[in-house]
Amino acid sequence: MITNDDLLKLLPGKTVIISGCEARTHGDNPGCLCDMKGKAFVVDRLYQMPFVGTPTWHLRNTNKRARLSEMTLVQGALEP
Repeated sequence: MITNDDLLKLLPGKTVIISGCEARTHGDNPGCLCDMKGKAFVVDRLYQMPFVGTPTWHLRNTNKRARLSEMTLVQGALEP
């Protein structure tokens, strides 16, 4: 079983599909993923937040960040 701590280390470099948007404010901000739903992206790195909160990851070649609950791993993405 993969824990959330494992995901912090394993997600960068993996392909995910955006499955939802939980942004408080929709539109032109780094947390809104409405226009990216159903599209595949590569996770770049964990976003370094100045406060404790829900971890988010930068998506490669975008200015967006996604929470784990907004992403679906592509099948086999975590296998070596």
